[in-house]
Amino acid sequence: MALYESPRDTKLADLVRAAVHACNRCVTDLENAGKYIGSHSMGFPRSVKAGEHGWPSVSTAVISGGPTDFAGPFGPTAGAQTQYAYDDVAELSEVIEYMLSDTNLVGRLNLGLTDEVDRFTKVGAGLFVTGILDRARHTVGREISNGVIDELYLEVEPTLFLDRLPIDIVVPVVLTSFDIDDAVEIAPGLRIERMTDGLNRARNLEFLRNHDVNPFVANAATHAVVLASWEMPWPDPWYHQESHWPIDVIDRALRAIELADPKVVPGYAQILIRPLGWADRWKADLPPLLKGPTLIKHPPSFADVGWNTAGTHFDRECLDDAGSIFQRLDESPRPVSIAMRRLGSASLRGSFDDQIIDLCIGLEALCGDRGEVTYKLKMRVAALLAITGRTGGRTTADLMSGVKRIYDLRSRLVHGDEAGKYGSVTFEDGSEVSTLDLLTELVRSAVLSILERPDLADLQLLDRAMIEAVRDVGEHVDRNESSDGDRS
Repeated sequence: MALYESPRDTKLADLVRAAVHACNRCVTDLENAGKYIGSHSMGFPRSVKAGEHGWPSVSTAVISGGPTDFAGPFGPTAGAQTQYAYDDVAELSEVIEYMLSDTNLVGRLNLGLTDEVDRFTKVGAGLFVTGILDRARHTVGREISNGVIDELYLEVEPTLFLDRLPIDIVVPVVLTSFDIDDAVEIAPGLRIERMTDGLNRARNLEFLRNHDVNPFVANAATHAVVLASWEMPWPDPWYHQESHWPIDVIDRALRAIELADPKVVPGYAQILIRPLGWADRWKADLPPLLKGPTLIKHPPSFADVGWNTAGTHFDRECLDDAGSIFQRLDESPRPVSIAMRRLGSASLRGSFDDQIIDLCIGLEALCGDRGEVTYKLKMRVAALLAITGRTGGRTTADLMSGVKRIYDLRSRLVHGDEAGKYGSVTFEDGSEVSTLDLLTELVRSAVLSILERPDLADLQLLDRAMIEAVRDVGEHVDRNESSDGDRS
């Protein structure tokens, strides 16, 4: 649905309507004469099918085979592939002349970079018309009514007049599957939704333009985290840059998913901008989609043929927890923010040493202070998890021993020693866990504990609670011994 019901510039709308009809007649003449019309060919995503592990596989047109490009026959000058110069079509030339005579419209066509008229400005004005023609041809065919043109005009006109435009921020979650068929809101303004074939095809266009991310990893996503109903300034020529987007909110959403279901290892490689009720331009039948930044925000192992695995699966029963955690993280004390940032950066590290150091910093942010680190830290971590019931079934002695072993390893690593036998921790019952897995578990559990009991982020209060817990245990033992003595 368009953002508004009637054109802001009725004269421009009338001129565009006439120009689209005129251009459509030109294209129809070419078709009837069997003349060449180009195509959206190189890299155009044609179809989607599920691969062995369920990840989308997008087939693309390599040299030919893409849909017809009905805007292709028109250009500033006539040539081998542009049979019509803009000036050859009087109605099209009139639209271009009208748009280039308005300084405000020129600035919009140039994305706010300049208000000077040049060749590219003229091309932008021409594409404003021929883009509507191409979209109409791919949606309704040869017979294009005024109503169809008007609807499409209302979709693109907002880019000429509005300063802010509504969008969804769509972040495909790679190598993580969800039992969600449509879309589920897990928190205000935050959804997890299954991506349509149209969206998967449209986002696939980005891979030809960026070689920093692995396209096979980026493709391996069935669902997306969606930050709903945001706005973006327009015109904005730099919207493809990372600094323009709420990376912290996106990362918080991914970490909330991870905390809600610890077996999940979420990551992403694309940020997509989905216009709501408007379009900058279209590509044939694809849904309008803008290219946000492409970036590597997933574990390095994903690029090691990870797309040929089943990845991880998020349990639907954890959805409510993910939404609640997401909201609480937004209001969490600073130590939690530090720990979450380190938890996220550890997952992106390729080195075991770096992962250990990152996670240790996260644990220290939550439970450490200056001075002798290990003794206080192991006491506080064990107390925090015991108070909130997040020990994972481990005894206090095991937790304290585990933290000590972790910090023995940390000390060796920062002094250049090899991990050696400190790569795992053995508990009293004989069970064994890798040091990295235990440390990750402790950071996650400590974060969840403080989200549940924000007061325990105050280390003095945590120490007091720990002492009171020990006192309560002692008094309980004394009462039992006294009772036993009375009965005897």
